[in-house]
Amino acid sequence: MLLAGTDINGDNDYLGQFRYVAIVIGTPTAVSTLFNKIGLKTIEMKHLKKDQRRHVLKTMNFKGKDFLALCLKIDRQRLIDFITTHPHSTAKFIPKNDVYRSFDLVLLSLIRNKIDGFCQHHDTRFEKLVMQCDPDMSLTANNWKLSTAYHGKAYEFADAVSFCYEHKWRSVKGCDYFDFVDKIKFQLLKEFKK
Repeated sequence: MLLAGTDINGDNDYLGQFRYVAIVIGTPTAVSTLFNKIGLKTIEMKHLKKDQRRHVLKTMNFKGKDFLALCLKIDRQRLIDFITTHPHSTAKFIPKNDVYRSFDLVLLSLIRNKIDGFCQHHDTRFEKLVMQCDPDMSLTANNWKLSTAYHGKAYEFADAVSFCYEHKWRSVKGCDYFDFVDKIKFQLLKEFKK
């Protein structure tokens, strides 16, 4: 069994709302051990003071075989707005939920191999993951055909990771960072081209 969590961060309209999505998957023992090492009741960053946030960043370490941590720059809202207003796109003629589904499936196609490899190493499958998330990411998890759970320790780690990247703090140890904005834009334009 693995614990999986995801969160999205960056609700500044000027920068492109929902810029960074983080996914953290780990064994229950590794997640609990790291959470206990941090020593706070919660690590959801909006509830912490600046010195507590720094402590979380300093202590978080996802290196090793028991964790997969990803931070993905996706600029979701900016790309959705772009594709639904582009003059050569058919996306403006279909329900926005269908555009979001396409976006989510393109994103999944970019990370699925990495997640599958980690899951196989731990004798499970992607489809069996229960994604801990808040409402911002529940639709995405559903579009990925995953069950969801509200919050949890893996979600709080994902929240901390996405917060750190959104606020341009130093990178998180053991977290792989990818900028997928151009790849997602290219795939959406290809899919919705007139």
